[in-house]
Amino acid sequence: MTRYAHRGRKIWIRIFPDKLFTVRPTETRRGWGKGSPEYWVSVVKPGLRLYEMSGVSEKQPFP
Repeated sequence: MTRYAHRGRKIWIRIFPDKLFTVRPTETRRGWGKGSPEYWVSVVKPGLRLYEMSGVSEKQPFP
């Protein structure tokens, strides 16, 4: 998508990974708090726009 966005077109990514996902080792006992951070995730609900573009009409096809 960004490859074909020529001069005058802009692209916005509307999602951002803002939720931390932690994992505890399998051999640990209970009661020692949260585990170490593994990766970040983003919650995407139905109907959410993932990308937005400006400078392109709906009838104008990409090359």
